[in-house]
This record gives sequence, structure tokens and C-alpha cells, in this order.
Amino acid sequence: MTRFRNAFPDLYFFSGAADLIAEGDYVVGRWKNGGTHTCQALGDLEEIGLNDGVTALTQLGLIRTVQRLSG
Repeated sequence: MTRFRNAFPDLYFFSGAADLIAEGDYVVGRWKNGGTHTCQALGDLEEIGLNDGVTALTQLGLIRTVQRLSG
């Protein structure tokens, strides 16, 4: 956690944006935050995270996405 805080020295959280959803070993949460990224945060630690709601909803099986064909 110290390395993560060093990577984001001015990290702050506005608030939770939705209720947590938990099933088995997985928890999905949504929050609003901000800060300045200054260096590597996690090193050899593992983190599974998502940066967008569409990916989370797709992985939960709540929506389907259509892949575009290139060219």
C-alpha cells in the first residue's frame, strides 16, 4: 500500500458511485477519485481492475458487445 500511495501522493476519493456487488471471490465496486500518477504503483503485486462500466457489465453477463471488423 505504501508503494501505491507513493505513486499517487495526492490521491483522493470523492465518493462511492454505486453499491458493491459481490459473488464468490469477486467484488465489483464503483467510485469517483482523482490524483496525480508519479511512478510505478504496484510493482510485482497483482491487481484486477476495470476502467469502464461496459467491460464490467459485459463480464457480468448483463450486456453483450458487438466487435467491429477492421478494414
